[in-house]
Amino acid sequence: MELAANLSKREKFILAITGTLIIFALTYNFILKPYLKAAGVLEKEIAQHKAKLLKAAHYLQKKTAIEKDFQDALGNLKRQEGVSGEQQIARISVELENLGNLSGIRITDIKPKPMRSYDFYSEFIIEIRFEAELREAAKFIYEIQQSKEILKIEKLQLNVKSSGFPLLEGHLQVHKLSL
Repeated sequence: MELAANLSKREKFILAITGTLIIFALTYNFILKPYLKAAGVLEKEIAQHKAKLLKAAHYLQKKTAIEKDFQDALGNLKRQEGVSGEQQIARISVELENLGNLSGIRITDIKPKPMRSYDFYSEFIIEIRFEAELREAAKFIYEIQQSKEILKIEKLQLNVKSSGFPLLEGHLQVHKLSL
């Protein structure tokens, strides 16, 4: 206390400011900063859990549609059991022709490629050439992706036909995996 008594008014003011700053810095670094950091971590966890809940609620709303799609796929797999490769290719070709008719395109050529057999599955490849306007071609591609046969487009090539009409010539390579 003698030291404080010997200090001038200005020095006492500076000492008080310095002490206040030290107390504030210690409070901030050892109390407030860890609290804010923990609160930020908790907010992130809450946001993640909220996103999971929203996703789960979305799937719950679509539960019947998902179950129906699953049952359709399961029925499709059961229908494939005991079916020869040629029958599978024929079924895929018919499905592609139906999708082409539904989309309004003109299929000019369908060529099945040889079936590839692997350890646990077989792969069927079909090449398709078609003519269509852009809207019909897009619809055809969409319908292939949404097909019950679970088809996958591996290669796609679209060219503008040389005639004056806005027609496209398309070439697709469609793959299907089967157990």
